[in-house]
Amino acid sequence: MPKDVCVKLTREGLIAIAAFNPFHTALKIIERVQSHISSCLSCRGKYGRYVRERLTKMGYEIGKHETAIIPIFVRDRNKAYGVVKEAYERGLFLSLIEYPAVAPGSERIRLTVMATHTQQDLETAMKMLEELGKKYGVLS
Repeated sequence: MPKDVCVKLTREGLIAIAAFNPFHTALKIIERVQSHISSCLSCRGKYGRYVRERLTKMGYEIGKHETAIIPIFVRDRNKAYGVVKEAYERGLFLSLIEYPAVAPGSERIRLTVMATHTQQDLETAMKMLEELGKKYGVLS
């Protein structure tokens, strides 16, 4: 039996095994999972707000929404492709959303913020997006 699920007691040749109450164990596991999920959602929301604010200040058009999946409207396939391709080569994964998923002229880049990102990850991504936006003519 796994050590964290049971206790083995021995005394002068006698062995007894006492398992923890499975109901109590399940409740403790659920409590820990709920706590972890809650803290992840809190971080993701905070990180999402931070990224949206930074992108808006840079001059990107991101629309009005409050999710961790952020569309960056570029409206030019070649510019969007350039940003996505070079970002990927530098280690930042972005999704290019283009025709036929969206109408020509409404191309966008999709950025997903996750709770597992660190503040340093976000800072690196923001610096890269600012540089690439200027390089490809998405930002002034």
